[in-house]
Parts: sequence; C-alpha cells; structure tokens
Amino acid sequence: MSDSINQVHPSSDRPPPWWHELDDLPHQWKLVSCNGKKTPIDPKTGHPLSNWPTRCIPVEEFKILPPAGIQAVGVALGPASGGLLAVDFDAEGYEAVFQGVYGRPVTDLPNSVSWSSGKPGRKQVAFSVPEHYWGQLRNRKAWSNQNGNTCLELRWDRHQSVFLGTHPETSGYNWCSGGSPRELAVAEAPEWLLCPLMDQPQVVSMPRLGADVSDECNRARNLLKRILPRDGYDEWMQVGMALHSVDDSLLEDWIDWSKGSDCFDENECVKKWSSFKGCGISIGTLHHIAKEDSGDQVENGLSSVSGPKSVKPATPALKWGGIISCMLQAIVDGNKDLEMELRATIMNAYRRSDQQVDAALFKLHTRNVAGIKETVKRNGLDLSIIKASDWLITGFVIKNDLTLMYGTAGSGKIKGALGLANALIQGVGFLDHQINITPGRVLFIASDSGGAQPLVSALQDMNMIDQPEYREGPSKRFYVWASDPDQGMLAWDVSLANCIELQSFVVKNKIDLVIIDSAKAVFSSIGIDYSDNNLVTAVLTYFKQVICASTSVIFINHDGRDKGAAAGAKAWKEIPSIVHQIKRPDDKNNEGAKSFREWTCVKNRLGGERQFHYLLADGVLVVTQATEVIGSCIDEVLRCFHDSSAGEMSLNDFRQRLAPPFSLGTIKNTLTNAVNCSKPLLKRVPGKRGHDRLNS
Repeated sequence: MSDSINQVHPSSDRPPPWWHELDDLPHQWKLVSCNGKKTPIDPKTGHPLSNWPTRCIPVEEFKILPPAGIQAVGVALGPASGGLLAVDFDAEGYEAVFQGVYGRPVTDLPNSVSWSSGKPGRKQVAFSVPEHYWGQLRNRKAWSNQNGNTCLELRWDRHQSVFLGTHPETSGYNWCSGGSPRELAVAEAPEWLLCPLMDQPQVVSMPRLGADVSDECNRARNLLKRILPRDGYDEWMQVGMALHSVDDSLLEDWIDWSKGSDCFDENECVKKWSSFKGCGISIGTLHHIAKEDSGDQVENGLSSVSGPKSVKPATPALKWGGIISCMLQAIVDGNKDLEMELRATIMNAYRRSDQQVDAALFKLHTRNVAGIKETVKRNGLDLSIIKASDWLITGFVIKNDLTLMYGTAGSGKIKGALGLANALIQGVGFLDHQINITPGRVLFIASDSGGAQPLVSALQDMNMIDQPEYREGPSKRFYVWASDPDQGMLAWDVSLANCIELQSFVVKNKIDLVIIDSAKAVFSSIGIDYSDNNLVTAVLTYFKQVICASTSVIFINHDGRDKGAAAGAKAWKEIPSIVHQIKRPDDKNNEGAKSFREWTCVKNRLGGERQFHYLLADGVLVVTQATEVIGSCIDEVLRCFHDSSAGEMSLNDFRQRLAPPFSLGTIKNTLTNAVNCSKPLLKRVPGKRGHDRLNS
C-alpha cells in the first residue's frame, strides 16, 4: 500500500469543494484517483496508472489522501466494490435502444444512486449485483444508436466510472436529482438487467477480457459445428436464443444449422429470431450442448474430437429462476408464443404444475415491481417512515388495501358492493358510518356468470343507472369491465398479463376502488383452482403490494363450507385487512327478517368487529332503526382540548362534554380514527388507559 494513503491532509492542502461528498459513499466502494481527463493516476506522483485495478483504494483510506493533484474520483466496478454495476446512458437515443434490448422502458429500472457529467440526457446509474451472479458476467456490453455512437453500456469488472470532480468537457460531475448516496441506497440489479452480461457460464472457463463481437461470433460458429441438428422444438429454440444473444448477424448460421432437421422451416426461423430478447440464455448454452453432443470438454469454442459421438438430448441451460424470469419478460412483452414455449420447458424439466409456475410468476413480478430483494439482511425496520392506514370508505374499506366480501347466493353481495361504490363516488358515508369522505372513481369487474346484465339490473334497482357519474361523459366516475361481444370485451381473469393491464388502467384513470366479482370466476375461467392456498397467497400478495399501491380492491366471494368462512383457500380470509360477510338473518319466526340483511364485519385491522341490519328502501341501502349510526365529532373533540387547560382527556371527559348530541359510539369511533391514521391528530397517553392528548 502506498505511503501516501496513510497521510493526513496537510494544512496547506485545500480539498476541492466536492471532497465532502466522500463522506456519504458506501463503505464497500473502492476508489480510483483520476486527473481531469478521467485517466487513473497515482495519487502521490500524479502519473498515469496502467495497473489501476490493483491500486484502487477503500473509501475511508481515500478520504485521508492529500487532495492536491486529484481532480476527479472514479469507483472501481465489479467485485472490487462489493458487486457494483454501472449502467451508462451516454448518447441520444438510449431510450429506444434500451427498449429494444430489454423489451421494457428505462423507467422500469428501480431508483438507485446516479450521477451525470452535466451533458444533457446523459447519466450513469449504479446497481448492486448479488454475489451468486459474479462468476457468470462478462465485463462489458455496449450498444450503439443509429449514428453509430455508443449510447448504452453495461460496465462491470475491470472498469471504473468517474462520478466526482472535474469533467474534460463540462463544469464537473454531480449527483442526479434524488440520486445521491445520502438520499438512497444502491438498488439491487434486477435479474433481467444482467441477462446481456450472462455470456460466461460457470461450467466452462472462457476468458473474456478484450473480446469483441467478431471473436464471439467465431466462437459461437465453432461451437455450432459441434452440435447435431435438433428435431425437438425446445432444444432448437435454445440454440437459436443462444446465437441471438451473441449477435444478430448469426441468423443465417442458425438457418443453415436448422436445415439438418426434418422439421426445417426457414420462415419459422426468421419469425422466432425476431421475437428473441434478453432471456438469460447465452453462449454458455452452446458450450453445454456441444459438450453433451461431443462427450468431451469444449474450450473457447474448439474441441479435440473430430465430430459428434452420439445424439444426446440437451438439458435446459437455464435454471428455474432464469426460465421464470424469461417467462415474465415474455408476458410483459405480450409474446404469448414464447411464454407457452418456456412454460412447457419448465414443466417438463422441473415437473411443476401450471399453478406452481403461476405462483412463481406472481411472486417474481411482485418483487420486481415493489422493489423487494429476495434476500435481505434484517437489521430491523425504521418505524418512523412507515405510514399508518387511512379509511377510503370509513368503517368498510381501507385505503390502498385489500378487502373481502362474501355471502351466500342471493344474499345481496352485488348491491352491497354497489352501495360502497356509490358512497365513494358521491363522497358520503355508508350505512352505519355516516361520515363524509373524499369522492373517488370506481372500476367494477363483473366476471361472474351473466356478464354485465346482472350488474345493470342491480344499478337500475338502486336508481344509479341514469346518474351522470355512471354514464359516458365528463362526470363519469364508474367504469365496468365485463364480457360483451358487441363491444369487443372479454371477461377479465386473474392471469398475470391481465393483472398488469389492470395496474396500468387504474394508474391511467386514477381509479380509487376496484371491485372484482367474483373471486371464483376470475380464477376458474383460466383453469386455476382458487382453493390452491399457495397460488391464492401469491396472487393476493401481488394485489396488496402491487395493485393496491395505486388503488383499493374488493374481492367478492361465495360462502364456504365452513360456517362463517369464505369459499376457497384460507388465504382469502387471512390476507385481506377487512372481511365483510352478508347474509339473510337466521330468524325464521320473524316475518320482517325476509326484508332486511345482516352485515357482519368479521375482520377489521383498523377498528373493531361489528354487526348490524340494513335493507333496500326506495333504491337506497339504509340501516334498520335498531342500528346505531356512527358519525364524526372530530371538530368538537379538538375544541374540547382548546377550551380545556388539561393536556390530556379521558373517554369519560369527552362523554360528559359531547353526549348528547353525539352517541358514545360516535365519540369512541372519532377518537380511534384520530389516533389510528397516517396523520394522527391525537396520541394515547402512556400508562393511562383510555386517555388521549394532542399530537403536537
């Protein structure tokens, strides 16, 4: 280690104004001192360093270097800095190139530490790569725009990226807005981002330093000579994907190789080639198949044997996670053919059922969209940054959460759901909670038998059908998805592709509540068992973490065999935060019982359970006379604190001041809601049960 590393800044050495940024860098980064032209230098002599990868310096040691002569700072990429990858957006047109490579927009990348040289539209974004990928990645992959300029580059091992200090053409480097390490951590690289770098499989030693595209093409062609033509569709596709991952110019080689098969179809080759995108299959697949066919070790695309010894079926080159990632990308791209081909491959190779594959797809997409890492070092959560829940419809639906309604046939589930929808649309209270709310928009997905007709009948019975909020026009707040051949709409189901479409729709149209009728219909229409607890858990978790990030969702379900439980998997009752049951009253001796319904809130994570009766009167759902109606007296509660010199008050204090006119139920509900919300007005007094104080 250089002696200069251990020197403390001399008093005459004034650090540059950006030097303090070193304090915020991740501790695992290794740094490179550079001159004003981005060239690595010896920090002691200022001379260029050709062996800089062996001379990079830990952050804490770099901070005590004499700053004189250091004009810029780079970070060593790859394993040297704990698995650091830099994505360089370096020229006009990088958005289109990125879309072409990955089949998804740049905005799909998670937010991460990023910096810019100040040139318009140019930046680098840092990502951390899990260690189990390190041995599979080549050092660099780059793409050019229409002008031939490199516009997109993945930078890994043996490379460094300058991020602080002087730039030869601008005023210097700066963190992108919201992208400094002081503001957020380096995000984990999505698996799909790494696919173009996965050209160095672990099964074969393949030096990659300095290799260019022509070297890779020659290596691929040499490997292809060792592989027998395949009549099997999956093996044929794997060879094509592997060649495509090397270079687009290898199409003719794939066609020539395919001519050896009895199933050869040149048009099919061209069609499939154009559909291939970054799926993780790489030149390593060719190595693997060539080794299987020749029965000998293959190195750098060459083998000592004169030809294939025997025909052996190629085993899948991708592991389970890789194929699932490819399937997910095919679904996002709308490439149904590739999705089904990969589904068949994984079911045959791993003996997984359709439902197991679907559950894995939902889990992966949930992690990708929500930014959840598969493995997280658990150090404890900072509770101060976690937002509490708020009501969307007070007493019935929690904002950005999942709700379940269930009941027997004919119990009135659709009308109950429409009553909730109308309360939100009009911004008023519902049934036993008459508290005005913020008006919102509703999407009703009617996938149960009968399509939209039963829904229209219910809307007519409740005098909603002619209201402007339910008709086309500027006041529309109620949207319907249902089977209607005349309008070219099919019934919605819970396939991942349709869930992605749903997420896009609720964001675009600012939908506040989605009602899905019914749980069984949206699963069974695509042959999925909605009693499969593993799959239902994956789907409902996806809804809570992905769909509910933008809206609230109510699933309507049927009564189950067990008394007081919804039909299907146990997850239907376990995952939603609120569960409502609607049924006909059991009192057969009471003639009036036939005219009303019993509503029971059997689960409520934001309040208590309750039960009440209600009926449909003149098209409006109303509670029966025996039911207590809960309102809000928050203004009066706050006034009690301001009028009183006491810093805290008990429930009995509020009761003496506010009842009447407010009921005890209204007072209790108001106090609970004032404490249990994202912006609490009150807080509990420690050690004094039933006492509250202002949350100042």
